[in-house]
Amino acid sequence: MKGGIPGADSSLSRVVSIAIAPSDQKIIYAAYSQPSWSPVVNGKLFRSIDGGVSWQDISPGLLGVSWASISCVAIHPENPFKVIVGFRGGGKVKIMVSEGAGSGPDAWKDCSDGLPASADVNALCFDSGRTGDLYAATHEGVWKMDETASGWKDFNGNLRPVQIGRAS
Repeated sequence: MKGGIPGADSSLSRVVSIAIAPSDQKIIYAAYSQPSWSPVVNGKLFRSIDGGVSWQDISPGLLGVSWASISCVAIHPENPFKVIVGFRGGGKVKIMVSEGAGSGPDAWKDCSDGLPASADVNALCFDSGRTGDLYAATHEGVWKMDETASGWKDFNGNLRPVQIGRAS
């Protein structure tokens, strides 16, 4: 990243997720978080549309950052402006989605319907064969939302739910 992420220069902040749009590599999303004992807001999400030369804070409206940490970011494989953010560390909001790259007055929508309250999100990924299907690796196993976005469905089958740390 050439220009550096504004506000992420504190010795307490850490980058927790970087996502580059598969359909336009100049569009990058970067999330950073503060430790829970920090007196500042827990996390921020930034977007660059010029390959990291400049950054825009797209955190306003991202409700989860008020009481939880951003854990992961995913970008739709065909639409670089559809960004999905996962959270962990408590709170009702586990996943938020923006269809407009986090811009505008109603940029973010809570998409946690169907996830258990204890299902903190550790990773998000799109199905490479079905571009609209999204998977969430959580503290309660794997969950799937199909392209109709009609809520999350348990994808654990007959396996008991276990904490899943990564997905790809």
